[in-house]
Amino acid sequence: MTSGLFTRVTFKVCVDQTQFGDSVFVTGNAPILGYWKTDKGFKLETNEGEWPLWQGQALIHSGFSLEYKYIIVRNDQVIWENGPVNRSLKTSFEMMIVDDGWFNGVRQGVSTAPKLEDGAPVGAEKEEMDKSKRSRGSWTRGSWTRIYITLGLVYIRARMHA
Repeated sequence: MTSGLFTRVTFKVCVDQTQFGDSVFVTGNAPILGYWKTDKGFKLETNEGEWPLWQGQALIHSGFSLEYKYIIVRNDQVIWENGPVNRSLKTSFEMMIVDDGWFNGVRQGVSTAPKLEDGAPVGAEKEEMDKSKRSRGSWTRGSWTRIYITLGLVYIRARMHA
């Protein structure tokens, strides 16, 4: 489904087979994952304090049935996850965190960002729009807009009062 809406998906996987200089990518059936082309996959990151955990956030169409695998790139060699079955995920309309456990392993879980009572993600910053900046004819007295910014993703919620 390509509705024009995107879901921020955080991929997490532990890869203890990596060596200094190796890279870990997610490749699969989505544009950002390179359509299964190993040289066009989505690169994950790690650091000395987090290794063997590799992770990264990608924007994927909401409602998309995703199939993917992790690969290790060592020099010019590509090491694929074992097994004939691809990992799969149907993206929601909320931020998703995918804990895929270990390279060649079983998924640990998928979660979405927790929400506040008004529907904003937990940890979101709230900013009320200055009434003087409302466009002519678009707002009635008492209307408000809040902008929620979380992890670089902007949610705009508007409520109109009659």
